[in-house]
Amino acid sequence: MVAKPKSQSLKFPDGFIWGAATSSHQVEGGNHNNWSEWEKVGGHIKDGAKSGLAADHWSRYKEDFEYLSDMYLNGYRFSIEWSRIEPKEGEWNETALDRYADMVRELKRRRVTPVVTLHHFTNPVWIDEHGSWASGQTVDYFLRFVAKVVERLGPDVQMWCTLNEPNIETGLDFMLGWFPPGRKNPLAFLRARYNFVQAHKRAYALIHFLYKERGWGGVQVSFANHLVYVEPRDSHNPLDQIVAWAYRFVSNQYFLGRTQSTTDFLGINYYFYHRLYFKLGGAMVLFDEEPLRDAPVSDLGWQIAPEGLYQICKSLKRFDKPIYITENGLSDAKDTVRPWSLVRHAEVLHRVISEGVDVRGYFYWSLIDTFEWENGYKARYGLVAVDFESQKRRPRPSVKVYADIAEHNAVSRELLERYS
Repeated sequence: MVAKPKSQSLKFPDGFIWGAATSSHQVEGGNHNNWSEWEKVGGHIKDGAKSGLAADHWSRYKEDFEYLSDMYLNGYRFSIEWSRIEPKEGEWNETALDRYADMVRELKRRRVTPVVTLHHFTNPVWIDEHGSWASGQTVDYFLRFVAKVVERLGPDVQMWCTLNEPNIETGLDFMLGWFPPGRKNPLAFLRARYNFVQAHKRAYALIHFLYKERGWGGVQVSFANHLVYVEPRDSHNPLDQIVAWAYRFVSNQYFLGRTQSTTDFLGINYYFYHRLYFKLGGAMVLFDEEPLRDAPVSDLGWQIAPEGLYQICKSLKRFDKPIYITENGLSDAKDTVRPWSLVRHAEVLHRVISEGVDVRGYFYWSLIDTFEWENGYKARYGLVAVDFESQKRRPRPSVKVYADIAEHNAVSRELLERYS
């Protein structure tokens, strides 16, 4: 019997960023915005939860940043809460800006690269009163906010994400009605998509102008796009091919195609791999999804398929731009699948890098447990578990796995064999 050859360690390029991510409303606590108002209405959050104090990251960020150091992570993606900075139209909270500036300094002291997101799903209440993102006026308001934040943090931040998942936010805000303002209006959906594109383009130009004007050095600007790997169930069935193509266009390609000249890197949030097929339902032409064979699932029932990340990165090589995985993770309270997921996603990234794709970083979602939007506190994504009543933290076992990868900038042979 021939012995199976042992796996070889997978070394990543020097300077590769191993990081973690959060967003302001999901961890900070004490926010008053369109989401905190949304949470007050029954039926919007599956467990009836309210974000409330969340993980109290606003007060405990230094403690939470220690976990970054403990895991040898050199990147942290977080967002600025617009409602803290401009709680009322034209009124600026300088104290909140100072707190964010201190966060950036704390990260840099730990040699952690801050990646700052300017909009992550939440608006000040007054923005929604003006029509939210279906109103072109919101673009102007957003640019004013961007200028304020960048002027304050700019010298210490070299990577910005203008928006988080505008493709997802527009659909959930204005088509499905799952997110505030909860409108199901195709015209508002189309206007919001257009306005998000304009907001990104203008923010991109503004940030580059400010850095050049102030002499702050180089800067990279992009946005985080939620990309789903989609394939037809039957590659020879033209109807299956059509529904897969339509899904890719609406979900993946719209924002990428309209922002090619205003992205310095590609920020990719990856969670889903779908095999779609044509389905006729009454007078509606629909599609359905076939489950992946033998794919592990998260606590939310989402299939975990690292191969989809490989395929997405390969498909993006044509843009000839650096790629950062700005989010990837899973809800796994018992930490049974997360270690495997970390190792296998790292393995496919190494594979795609070896094939010439310029992937430069990976940010796990999330550093700590969060308030997970419509799923409330029942979805546990954190490398670090949080008891939301006592606010006690507890690193999950997968912390050791991720720390091993980050410390050595490699996936060891032992990890590959353990989580094969």
